[in-house]
Amino acid sequence: MGILAKLTQASADFNEIAAIPGIAEYAISQEDDPLYDVVAEFQALVAVIGIAVAALAAAFPRDVDGKLLIATMPTDSIVYDVYGPAALAFLVSDLTDIDNAIV
Repeated sequence: MGILAKLTQASADFNEIAAIPGIAEYAISQEDDPLYDVVAEFQALVAVIGIAVAALAAAFPRDVDGKLLIATMPTDSIVYDVYGPAALAFLVSDLTDIDNAIV
């Protein structure tokens, strides 16, 4: 759940940065390449973060009301579900896509 929150916050932060007047021009000047399409690169990054967030959110089981089913309480303690490598293998691909989108 922590990575879901971090990715969601990163997306919100990136969108806030994108709204700064002149940020695209500044980024282009830092690259010293007038043909560099920083807006397209940025949009691609935000898009792959969105894909990862959606895939991760969809991976958790929910009840009919949409509430997460991440723990049980068999006695007097809470037992959290553990998701092993096989259950989260899709996430490796999504995180690799995010990494590749960072220029």
